[in-house]
This record gives sequence, structure tokens and C-alpha cells, in this order.
Amino acid sequence: MNSIKIKHKQWVFWLIVIHLFLWTILPSLVRPSLPHDTLEGIAWGLQWQWGYDKHPPLTAWLCALFTQGFNATDWPVYLLAQICVVTAFWAIWRLGLRITTPLYSLIGVFSLEGIIYYSRASTKITPDTMQTPLWALMMLVSYLCITEKKMWQWIVLGILGGLALLTKYQAPVMYLTIFAALALTNAGRQSLKDVGPYLAAAVALIINMPHFAWAYHHHFPEVAYALNSTTGNLHHTAHDSFFHKHFLFSVHLFFDQLGAVAGLLIMFIPFYFGERTAIPTGNCTNPNGEFSSSQFNKAFVSIMALGPFVLTLLYSLLSGSDLIHRWCIPYFSALGLWLIILLRPNISVTRFKAFFYLFLTIALLTVFGRYLWLGFVGPYWAHNLRADAYYPTKPIAAWVTNYWHKHYHKKLKYVAGSHYLVSYITAYSPDHPVPLMGWSKDQSPWFKNLNRFKQYGGMLAWRTDHTGGLQLPDEAKKLFPTARLLPRQVFYKLSGAKKIPVYVGVAVVPPPDSN
Repeated sequence: MNSIKIKHKQWVFWLIVIHLFLWTILPSLVRPSLPHDTLEGIAWGLQWQWGYDKHPPLTAWLCALFTQGFNATDWPVYLLAQICVVTAFWAIWRLGLRITTPLYSLIGVFSLEGIIYYSRASTKITPDTMQTPLWALMMLVSYLCITEKKMWQWIVLGILGGLALLTKYQAPVMYLTIFAALALTNAGRQSLKDVGPYLAAAVALIINMPHFAWAYHHHFPEVAYALNSTTGNLHHTAHDSFFHKHFLFSVHLFFDQLGAVAGLLIMFIPFYFGERTAIPTGNCTNPNGEFSSSQFNKAFVSIMALGPFVLTLLYSLLSGSDLIHRWCIPYFSALGLWLIILLRPNISVTRFKAFFYLFLTIALLTVFGRYLWLGFVGPYWAHNLRADAYYPTKPIAAWVTNYWHKHYHKKLKYVAGSHYLVSYITAYSPDHPVPLMGWSKDQSPWFKNLNRFKQYGGMLAWRTDHTGGLQLPDEAKKLFPTARLLPRQVFYKLSGAKKIPVYVGVAVVPPPDSN
């Protein structure tokens, strides 16, 4: 058995506190702008719809709630992102305590700092990020449902499942993983004979009924986006061979994710060799004696740790889809817990110290290396200037807002133009104007018509370049015939290497009562 004792509660508490602090404060201080997908989410959420043209509403709602609640745009959203991460840490730790020893559980959680999705990539809050805590909590609660068989636990699982689908239509991957745990274990099959799983499914369905009603009336835009993102032409071309699509895409996905979890695998180096011990199974017991807790625990953790990724690889193989690799963000919460149970190391003081030193090295190099690069090295590296971190989102939003205030002396209520550009203006302008994204009501379902925009007036903004004479885009001429073109504006990427210009076309739709 393990040969050292440790105050695991205090260790996990400080892991959560330090992680939350560093990964919230450092990007707030160093990164000039939020990622463009996050700003898009804020702009969506501020309109408070039951759905959007790409995703269900939960992530956008929470981004808007934190932005409005704290009356700030950057740090509250970074805080939300890290709340997602540490919630997953807590859920996996609690699951580990049910399955194995406190020391194994602690190692399983600490090792998650070696996965880039819980560190370097965690500051970009998107529906992928928001799935992480929900999926981890579903792992914990589904274990409790199977082993304790309490009806309220199935209801909680249904609530989590409903919220997961309100986050992204990828939630069925987790549903299938839980179903596999039910169907492939004796204890799970016993649960399928009870009302609990069906009650959970009903609760999840009820939670999503308003969203489904919204999606029906808007012709299911999220479904069209999801299908185009997987089996469509969004991520591969018609020239890709059958072998490329049905083999190389999935191989590429596998090795990409291997790189994403490499830090965790390195942390486990002290445990790959040496003395083994019996698998500790924690306090889980079945009062009816219907299954071996040791067998069930190992099977359950294996399914949760590997199931989502295996299902995704199979989908890629069968459909020939070149899937976006960040979609795997919520998949690996149970990986460290599974690996420590699989290896069964006898953990001496020496081995634990070796693990902890590797953990510190990787965790500190990741966080400080990331922000030293972003703040001091990246701006002098020409290729990195394409990153959205350096895009002049705040200066653009400030210029558009100030122009309106200076000439019309009232709140900027509406903005229209290029999809992401108006997202930046909506998120960073203190007025948070209502955006008409991409000049399109399909991309902006909160606009039933444009009468209010025309009656009140607003600003138009679009991406352009420095060549030729500036003209209103055709879409703008059609939608806003009274729009008045303004001089082309030039902003500069926030870099220390050289001035890289960003050209923005702007126009104003004057209020009817203006001179």
C-alpha cells in the first residue's frame, strides 16, 4: 500500500486557489484583448436569446452575466474560465475519493495541470471550455447514481445533462459514454432496470424545451453549423483522398491530443517503473453484493477516461471528418485518475517528491512561460502578431463609441458590419450596442427587422485594406441607404516589434432627428 500520508484536502484546496489566481490575474494583466471567440460569445449573450447561429446559449449567457455583473469585460471572463477548470478539478477529486485512496485521487487531479486544456488553453472560454466542468460533474454524479441508486442523484444528472446540451450539441458524446458505463457493467445494467436513467433523460429534455422551440422557429441553425463543421466542407476539401479522410484525419487527431496531454504523461514518469500495490478501491460498496467494487471502479474510470475520445476517433474514421482538435477539450478530466489506478504504484516519499517536482516544473513553466512570451517575446515575433491577442479590439471600440457620442450626444445603441468586428465593438464599448453581425439577420436572430436601427441610428464598421477608394459595402447600401461614409480608419496591432496596420471602414446611420 501507499507508504506516505498527506493532508489531501489542504493540497487540493491550494491547487484550486493558486490555479484560479494565476490563470485569472496574469492574462488580465498581460493579454491586450480577449480571444475573438470569447468576444463573440459576450456579444451573443448580451442579447439574451435561447440560441445563436452556431451554438446553444449557456456559454454566451454566462459570459454576458459575468461581464454585466462585474461591469468589466476582461478579468471577469477569465475568472469564469478558471471556475470551469477548478470545478472539474473538484469533481474528479471527489470521484477519486469514492474509487481509490486520497493520495491516488490527489495525484490524479494534480496531473491535470499537465494537460494544456486546463492551463494554456483554458483562458479562451468557449462552449468547448464550458463543457469541461459539466462533463466532469456528470462523471461524478453518474458514478453516484449507479452505486448509491438515489433518485435525487438521477435528477441532478439530468440537470447536468440538460445544461451540457444547452452548452453544445457535442453533449451526446458524454451521453453515450455514460450509457456505455451502464450497459457494459453489471451494476450499470441493474440501474437500467430502474426508473432513474429515464427520469434523468426526461429532466434533460425538459430543460432544453425552450431552446428546441427557439431552434425550430429559426430553422435549427446550430444543427446546420454542427453538420457543416463535421461532415461538411468546413475542414477538408473535395480533393482529399478516401485514405486521407478515413485514416489520416483520425491519426492526426490522435497524435495532436497525445501532444495536448504530454505534460500529464511526463508527470507520471516516477510511476512507470518500480513496486506495484493492490488496487485501492476506496469506500465504494454495494449493499446487495451484486458486483465487485474493484472491477466496477476500474471499468467505470476506464470508460470515462477513454470513452469520449474513442467515440470521436471512431466518428472521424467512419465519416471521414477532419474534426477541430479543440473539440476534445472536455475529454480528459479522468485521464490522470485512470492512469494512476492502472499503474498501481507503491508511492514512497521519494517517488511522490519526484512527481511533485515534475508537476511544479511543468505547471510553472506553462503559466509563466505563456505570459512571458505573450507579454515580452510574442510582440517581437512577426508570425505571432497574427494572434487575436494583439488585435486592436479596444481602440476600435473606443473610436466608434466616441465618434457617436461626440456627434449625437447619446448612447450608441446599434452597430452593424463584419461579424467579429462588431462583436469586438459590442463587447468592449461601454454602451454594449446591439450588433447586426455580418450584415445578416440570420447571424443576428435578435433582429426581427431593422426599423429600430434606422429610427435610432447607429454605426457601421467593416474590415477593409489601404488600397483603392473606400466605398460602402453593397450590404450596407442595401440595408442602410441613408448611411454616411466616413474616412477610412487605421489602427495598429498592439506589438512592440513594428506597427502593423489594421484598416477599418466606418460609416454612420444618422438619427432621423439629427442635423
